Amino acid sequence: MEQIILETTLRDGSYAIDFRFTPEDTALIALALEQAGFRYIEIGHGMGLNATNMGKGELPAPDVAYIEAVRSRMTTAKIGMFCIPGLAKPQHIADAASAGLDFVRIGTNITDLPGKQAFFSTAKKHGLYISANLMKSYAVKPDKFVYYTALAQEYGADVAVLVDSAGGFVPDDIEAYFQASQAGCDIGLGFHGHNNLGLANANSLKAWQLGAAVVDCSLKGLGRSAGNAATEMLVALFERLGYNTGIDKYAVMDIAEEHITPLLHNVRNTPASVTGGYAWFHSSFSKMINRYARKFKIDSRELIVRLTSEDVVNPSEELVRQVAEHLSREKTHIRALRLEGSVLIEFMKAKQEERLANQFEVLTREVINRSRKTGKPAVMNIVQSLSDKSAISANIQENPFSIIGNMEIASPEDLTDIADSINKQYDWILLDTGLYGNRSREFVRTMIAQFDASKLIQYNDIDTWTKSIVDTLAVLLNGIVGRNILLWGDNLLTKVLSAILRYSGASVFFRTGHDGNPAQQLDAIISCSLTDMLPLSFLEKSKLPQVVIDARIGSITSEAMDHLHQQELLILRPDMRGIIAGEIVRGSIDMWRLRHDIHRRQVDGTNIISGGVIGSKGEFVVDSVSQPTIVLGVATGDGHVRYNLTDPELEIAAWIKAEFPALRVEK
Repeated sequence: MEQIILETTLRDGSYAIDFRFTPEDTALIALALEQAGFRYIEIGHGMGLNATNMGKGELPAPDVAYIEAVRSRMTTAKIGMFCIPGLAKPQHIADAASAGLDFVRIGTNITDLPGKQAFFSTAKKHGLYISANLMKSYAVKPDKFVYYTALAQEYGADVAVLVDSAGGFVPDDIEAYFQASQAGCDIGLGFHGHNNLGLANANSLKAWQLGAAVVDCSLKGLGRSAGNAATEMLVALFERLGYNTGIDKYAVMDIAEEHITPLLHNVRNTPASVTGGYAWFHSSFSKMINRYARKFKIDSRELIVRLTSEDVVNPSEELVRQVAEHLSREKTHIRALRLEGSVLIEFMKAKQEERLANQFEVLTREVINRSRKTGKPAVMNIVQSLSDKSAISANIQENPFSIIGNMEIASPEDLTDIADSINKQYDWILLDTGLYGNRSREFVRTMIAQFDASKLIQYNDIDTWTKSIVDTLAVLLNGIVGRNILLWGDNLLTKVLSAILRYSGASVFFRTGHDGNPAQQLDAIISCSLTDMLPLSFLEKSKLPQVVIDARIGSITSEAMDHLHQQELLILRPDMRGIIAGEIVRGSIDMWRLRHDIHRRQVDGTNIISGGVIGSKGEFVVDSVSQPTIVLGVATGDGHVRYNLTDPELEIAAWIKAEFPALRVEK
């Protein structure tokens, strides 16, 4: 019997990206898969034909558009789609067949298969290869499974698929189900596995060894919850064991790395997904489970386990509520305690010794530890101190993009003992290079000279400080336009902040000339001076605002602070974590782009340039010189781009495409 590796990234994998594969994405990846040797490729909405129209997640284009897009590119591989009776009707199968579909996978919960014969009859009438996907196969024992595979055969299916929807099977289960079914029906068996317990590949191998007609997989395991069997691993595994798949394992690895790795943010094993595999729980019920777990203050995992002992196929909301209410009256499990390290104690000891190098060593060790554990870049943020003393912060900032250590430098000489270590150990160096206070150009040049230019991201700390305050006010005051804001103090900070606030549409007052009884109610007070602190006397004769910001931390007298607390006012300090994270992302992207992509490149005698470069007349403009994916147009020589290519230019673009197969050229 012929054995098929069915590549299902473009269908089942779409769950992980909210079904956002476009027809163009689908055609591009399907073509690459065909060229790698795959003969059967599944495409379309994760929940199958007509799912968008039934409110199950919006596909970017109609089902037929995907078939047409792939058909226009591929020549040998068979393409198929999924169909869930109830979401789709038999006519939708007929329409897809007319558009060029080769096979259809009719998926039902295994116990719902009876009565769905019309879907199989329609598919058979249109000459399609038919797979009966028996979802949640674990809902029946192996000796009952054979009844449904025999029924699928009676309906006209070419293959019946054992579906481990929750990822809870082990290889022995695969053998039990296969042997029971093979003894009772004549059609081929397939296997579709999920990876909740990390066994999707092992189970797929077992099915293959047992003679499976079809084994499903997706690139990088892309799929719902913990994902599926990983195509690139399965192909390599089969080849190592001597099975001739006819698939280029290296090409598959490259396709997975280029097209799928950037999409993996939603594919991971979580406590919920592992519990789903343990209890044979389908992730489609997760929102309902989490809602009742929150309502009754119970562990959602305990609810899953208890619920599936009652119903593994289609638990009702009333059953979920009853089980959750019962659990709430029981003692819940003991959670693990969080262990706190001694890093802060060690840092404070170094701080007491007033040795900057020692503080830096403790901070760096912890930043690098966290960086390597999380895979996030380690960043040292170096800010110019507004005092005459350098300092290192014990606070390590973590965001989705990086792990950040912070230090203030009063003199470039204070960097002498640690600059080499910063260059060697940190991935990025964020350096405040603004000219303010008594800082000279030479001060800034001396700092810059000590660091590796390939890692250095320069910014102005005053700008980020100002932006953090403006962003805070914009959110809390629901916009800045027309707001009345008082700046307390007369220094560089108030001057910079005043200009930005006025540019943003606010009315700005200063302490000087302000009698404490403005004609209009103040919306915010921002205190900016450590030498001229915001006093209680001013607040006592003023209408209090919605927001008070202590912009220098300590610029409000203790009496004034007590008064504000008594009035239950919102008192804030500048929080630049988001702005700093943005600077790191901006700087790293700009650095890569400017060094690798902002130039011209010759391809087969023709110059290509990336957007951002003003090209000479006739140069082809692409989205990226290093990895072009689309020809945007042709440069006119005066800074503009002509987007409609002539026929001769289309021929030249085809030569460029020969070197970059992923390149898209549109007339």
